[in-house]
Amino acid sequence: MSSVCRKALIEIGTNSVKFLIAEKDGHLGKPIYIEDSNEITRIGEGLAGSGRLGKAPMDRTLDCVRRFIAKADTLGVRDVSAVATMALRRASNSNIFVDRLKAKTGLSLRVLSGKEEAMYSFYGVAPFLPGGCCGWYFDTGGGSTEFVHFKDRRVVRAFSLEVGAVSVTEKFMLSRGRYGGGIEAALRWIERSLVDGGLHCDKEGGLLVGSGGNVITMAAVSLAPKSLSSSKKIRLSLFELDKQIDLYGSVSERERRLIPGMDPDRAPIILAGTCIARSIFGVLEVKEMLVSSFGLRHGFLNTLFD
Repeated sequence: MSSVCRKALIEIGTNSVKFLIAEKDGHLGKPIYIEDSNEITRIGEGLAGSGRLGKAPMDRTLDCVRRFIAKADTLGVRDVSAVATMALRRASNSNIFVDRLKAKTGLSLRVLSGKEEAMYSFYGVAPFLPGGCCGWYFDTGGGSTEFVHFKDRRVVRAFSLEVGAVSVTEKFMLSRGRYGGGIEAALRWIERSLVDGGLHCDKEGGLLVGSGGNVITMAAVSLAPKSLSSSKKIRLSLFELDKQIDLYGSVSERERRLIPGMDPDRAPIILAGTCIARSIFGVLEVKEMLVSSFGLRHGFLNTLFD
C-alpha cells in the first residue's frame, strides 16, 4: 500500500495568489513539490487609500481560489489549506472575504500575523542556506515586507513592516511611467520606514537573502535572455538594482512589460519592489544578495507534513 501523502496550500497575498502542491513518502524526509504556480489578482488594490477590500478584487481572488481548488481535485489532492497575509490583516472588512471564501469553497482561511508570515517564509528558505551562516532574510510582497535576522539557519528576530510593492506604487504613483521626483521621494520614505521599523546594519555582516515575486522578477531581468532555471545560485548586486531602477523609471508601464525577463503582470509594481530592495541594501550596507525561489508557501506547507 502506498504511503505517499499529497497536500496543497493556497496563499492569498496582497498582489497575487500562490498555489503549491507537495507530496511526501512516509519513508522519506523532504516533501517533493509537484505544482507551484501563481496568479495576479491584486486583492489589495485600493486598500492603502480606503482601508477596505474592494468587491472586484475580492471577486477576482475568489474565482482564482476556486480554480486552484479544482486543479487540486484533478490531481487527487483533497487536503487543501489556505492562508492570507497583509491585505487580510489590514482591511477593515476582511471578515466579508473570509466568510465568502468559506461559503463558496468550504475553506477556512487562516490570516497570518506579520511575525508568522516572516517566520514561515524563512522556514521555506532556511534548508537551502549554507550551514553556519548568519544575516538577514526578506520577502517583499504587495502590502508588506517580512524580515528575519538569522544565525545558523535559526531565527533570531522576525518582523513585518507595512512597506509593500503595491502600497508604495499607489502612494508615489510609480506605475505612471516616466518619472519626475517620485522615485527619490519613494526611496527616502522607504528607507526611513525601514529604519523606524527596526531594520539595522549588523556589525557581524553576513548574508542577505531575498525572495518573493518581485525579487524573482528582478533576477529574471538581470539574467535575460538566459532563464532562471539555467542558474543554480543567483545573486543580485547593488549596481544591478540601480540599473533596473533607472530602466523601469525611464519607460512607461506598457514598455516595462516588453523588457526581456519581465513578468508582464508585475510590470505595474516592479519599480516599487526594486526601490524597496535598494533601500534594504542601503540600510544594511550590503553590496549583493542571494536570490531564493522558496518562501512562505513552502515553509508553511512543509509544517503540515510534520
